[in-house]
Amino acid sequence: MKTIILLIFQFVKLSFQTRLVLVAENIMLRQQLNIYARKDKKPRLKNIDRIILVWLSKIFPKWKSCLRVAKPATLIGWQKKGFKLFWRWKCRKAGRPCIDWELIKLIRKLQKENPIWSAQRIQGELTKLGFSVCDNTVAKYIKKPKGTPEQRQRWKSFLHNHSPQIIGIDFLVVRTILFKAIYVYIAISHDRRKILHFGVTSKPSSQWAIQQLRETLAFDETTKYIIRDNDKIYSDEFKDYITNKLKLEDTPTTPGSPWQKDYASYCTSLALSAVNLFKSFLSSNFVPCIFTGFSPAMSS
Repeated sequence: MKTIILLIFQFVKLSFQTRLVLVAENIMLRQQLNIYARKDKKPRLKNIDRIILVWLSKIFPKWKSCLRVAKPATLIGWQKKGFKLFWRWKCRKAGRPCIDWELIKLIRKLQKENPIWSAQRIQGELTKLGFSVCDNTVAKYIKKPKGTPEQRQRWKSFLHNHSPQIIGIDFLVVRTILFKAIYVYIAISHDRRKILHFGVTSKPSSQWAIQQLRETLAFDETTKYIIRDNDKIYSDEFKDYITNKLKLEDTPTTPGSPWQKDYASYCTSLALSAVNLFKSFLSSNFVPCIFTGFSPAMSS
């Protein structure tokens, strides 16, 4: 009786479906029957089978109810894989198309005869001569100025060569057990890897940061470079204090590159790890104790 009722329900449902849906459902079921009709002990899907099933899933909205040879997630995976292969084929020629060698020689000749011309100016002159080329392509083929040895010096070499004259500063935020934010200022010497000064506050400001920097360099006569990140607490007043009042060289790092702060970033990461270990005892009085314990033990 239950089987008869189910068949009647299926008949009524099919009577309201369009012919295209019925044909798609019929093809999908027949394709799966063909797969099972193969003589293999365990029917294996071929690439053509996967392509047909993915194509039918696009024109048959209720394909999941008819799929038996694989899971719906597997069929969706086939579709994603086919999409990746299609775009890999479509984008097989990456980058700008190459230009003629004669045009490259002309670009370099114009630059040699007019060394102050920019890539946009050379591109404009080439347009007047009937060459269609963008300024980025021109900039690719013009010779770059070598610059001075100081400009060619890499960041790691700079840190190594000037370590006795470098102080790195950084801020970190820790949370107490009551989720109150505590801001910690750290200044570390790159030469000795020693924390020179630290400060803790719940309301940081530019004036407070300047005062911490003043206390850091109170008896210092060798520092020449201040390495910092691009935090908003380093206001124009803070930068002006470094360059005009202290007569030091302000050296900000590249945005999104904490590794450039070297030991300062290492110290803040180590401090945060230690704070997390003692989170249950964290309070505004506990944070200075952590840094006091770090200062004699910092080493490379």
